[in-house]
Amino acid sequence: MASCRSCDRLFPVASPQAARLPVVKPEGWTVEGEPGRMRLVYRWWGLEALFYLALGLIFAGSSTMAFLFTKGPPPFLLIHWTAGMFLLYWGACTFVNQTTYDLGGGWFRVRHGPLWWPGAIDLPQKSLHQLFVKCSSIRVNKQPRWRVMAADRNGELHRVSPLMPSVQHARWLEQTIEQELGIENQRMPGEV
Repeated sequence: MASCRSCDRLFPVASPQAARLPVVKPEGWTVEGEPGRMRLVYRWWGLEALFYLALGLIFAGSSTMAFLFTKGPPPFLLIHWTAGMFLLYWGACTFVNQTTYDLGGGWFRVRHGPLWWPGAIDLPQKSLHQLFVKCSSIRVNKQPRWRVMAADRNGELHRVSPLMPSVQHARWLEQTIEQELGIENQRMPGEV
């Protein structure tokens, strides 16, 4: 119960278990299949891919040139080159990758590709207890990134999604998977 500050009237307050408003499907998502065998696909593409690719070329390229023109290059050049190669790979992944969520055949599968990226999971659908959205500590341009997490029946947490650009992306994914698998929403520690 809560009271109004102006008239002191009491009224009920919704519980944390109350139904949430559905989120409209954000851009970048494709839904395939039919109920019981659904496939969700999220394209990673964003303009930041061009930034990562350009920065990676500068780092890796300048380090490679320095390697070619120095005798016994200093160790920091190797670190510089490695950072450049990582940025190039990250940019390429952001440019071409997509995450696929397969819900069918009794399994919940997450795959990233065509370029390899960590985070592929295979979980029996019956082992999933709850999905929830968590705010990541990683920020891009001072904006938070969001991640969907899954708790299995043993209490183990699994990362379901890569970093999402908005809470709407993450909420939509959470609600769509929960609806498809018949999971009733419950409040989880750390959920936003």
